[in-house]
Order: sequence, then C-alpha cells, then structure tokens
Amino acid sequence: MPFLHKRLSLQKRIVFLVTIVTVLMISTMMVFDTVSLNNSIRQAYVSQISGMTMAINGRYEESRSVTDVQQIFDYIQYKNNRVLEMRLFNKNGNILAASNRSEVGRTLYPSTYTIPNLDQTVVDRVPMAQSEMPVVRLTAPLQEDGVVVGAVEVIFDSFEETELLKNRTKLILILGLSISIILSVLLWLILRTIIIRPLSRLREAATVVKQGGALPKLEFRASPEIEEVSDAFNDMVSNLDDRYHELQQVLITLQKTQDQLVQY
Repeated sequence: MPFLHKRLSLQKRIVFLVTIVTVLMISTMMVFDTVSLNNSIRQAYVSQISGMTMAINGRYEESRSVTDVQQIFDYIQYKNNRVLEMRLFNKNGNILAASNRSEVGRTLYPSTYTIPNLDQTVVDRVPMAQSEMPVVRLTAPLQEDGVVVGAVEVIFDSFEETELLKNRTKLILILGLSISIILSVLLWLILRTIIIRPLSRLREAATVVKQGGALPKLEFRASPEIEEVSDAFNDMVSNLDDRYHELQQVLITLQKTQDQLVQY
C-alpha cells in the first residue's frame, strides 16, 4: 500500500510519539487509580463484615445457640438493606443458620464455599451469571474458643461501589483523552512555530539558490539549533555570492584579454 511507504514528517512523528507516551501514562494512572479504589472498597467491605462477625462470634461462643445467631442475621438484614443473604456453616459445609431459613440444614458443595483462616476475610465477586445485580461475597471465620470451626458468609449488594468504579473510570478516561488532545494540539502549534516554519523557509531559500534566483538571507528567531543552521546557510549564501562576483571578474578579465589579442 502506498501510504505505508510514505514517510511521516518530523512534526507528525513527534506529535505521534508524545501522544502515545501521554496515553500510556494516563492508562497507567487509570490502572493505578482503579486498583487503589478497589483496595479501598475491599477494606470497607472487610470493616463492615468484621463488625458483623464479631457480634456473631461473640453470641455463638457465649450461647452456642443457632437461634441467637439467626436473630442477629434478621437484625442485620433489617438494619442494612444492602445485605442480601447471610449464612453460617461448619467446616463440612452444613448450614447451621441462614437469613433464608429454608437453607438451614442443607449441605454446600465443597467448591461453593471457603473456610478462611483465623483473622482472615475472603472477599470475592459473585459472577453476574449467578446474580442479576453486582454482588460481593464476604466470608469470615467462625471461631469457637479461638479455633476456626466454620465460616460466616455475607452476600452484599455492591451496586454503588460498581457504579463508583465505572464513573471514576469514565471520568479518568475523559480527562485523559482531553489532556492528550490538548497536549497534542499545543505541541503541534509549538513545533510548527519554532521548527517547522523555519525549516520550511530554509527549504524555500535553498530551492531559490538551486534555481539560480537572487541569493536570500534568512533572519528569524527560533531555537538555538535552528538559528545555527540559519547562520550557516547565510554564510554559505554569502560565500556563494563572493565566489560568483569573483567569477564574474575573472570572466570580464578574460574577455578583455581575448579582445586585446584579437586586435593584435
């Protein structure tokens, strides 16, 4: 394809390179911000379930009564409408208490539950295929005399956090693209002023010299490097002009000598 073999101008190359670097930097910032926000949300989840599990563990160790735990489940769901489901099960997966009482006595499949270690909270997202809304599953250890005997599982509505992440990502993306476009335009204008225009004038002057026109003299303010090139070009033009005049004098002298020889 012809356009693949067409070389990009210096201006386009620099703008293209800076745009790529800017996009990469913004992408890195976006990933870092998303990870940081995710970690903050995770810590918030852990803090919420820590308060719940402390109450549940305290009541369970005190009374060993599943009925008391069931009452705590009901109270938590009544106070916090974002708590969708709660379960308490032993290491074998037997459900001892649940916000949905029809699940009590049922045994979970080993692949569907986790028994965390002591002082560990497991946070994982439930796939959307299993739930119509974005939810998070929080699992904390159930302790008895300092020994893990099961787990407390809380299914938590994460719609607000998911929307927060989406909106934050959109905001960063919009700001990033805006900054990238503004920087690219500014860079294009700066390069056009301090590099491209002087080089274009230098090329036009070189074309005039090549075609035998009046020898130009360049004078413009630009970067030091461009000014050095301009000075070198002016010196070259001045030297060419001197050589041209010297050659003209030599030709005139030769013509006079030839005329004198013809007369004799």
